Amino acid sequence: MKTFLLVFDITSPSLRTSMMSADLERYTNLFLPPEPPDNPYAAFATPPPGPPPPAPPTGPEAEVRKRLTDFLDTRSEIQNWYAFLWSALFLVSDSDTYTLTMVVRRRFPQLTFVLSQVESYNTNGSLPTQAWDFLNDPKPSGLHTKKG
Repeated sequence: MKTFLLVFDITSPSLRTSMMSADLERYTNLFLPPEPPDNPYAAFATPPPGPPPPAPPTGPEAEVRKRLTDFLDTRSEIQNWYAFLWSALFLVSDSDTYTLTMVVRRRFPQLTFVLSQVESYNTNGSLPTQAWDFLNDPKPSGLHTKKG
C-alpha cells in the first residue's frame, strides 16, 4: 500500500483566495521560533505545537470537501483516507498517481488539485499524531474488503 497526498482547492470559482493560502498566512508565524536558539538544531528537538484547527468552511467550500470524501468512499481504488486539513487528504491505495488522478478528474473535472505519492521516510512537518500514525503505517479501512 502506498500513501498519497491530495491537496485540493475547496473555494468556489467566484472566490479568488484559496483557503490553503489563508491557512498558510495565518499559521506561518506559529512555526517560527521567536529568536534564534543557541543551538541551531534546537528548533527541531521538540516539534512545535500543531496549529489550532481552522474553522470549518461553510457553504460551497464545505460541500466540495463533503462531495469529494463521499465519492472517495465509493471507489475501490481508495482503500482509506485521512483528512488532516480542510483542503488536504492522505489517501491509501495500491494504484499509481496517474490512475488516482483520473479517478478524481473524471468525477470532478473543474476541481483544481495536486496529487503526490508520499514517502514517510522523506516527509516532515507539523501534524497531529494521528496523521503521522496514518502516514507511517497505512492500513485499509475495510470498506471495500470482499466478503466470502
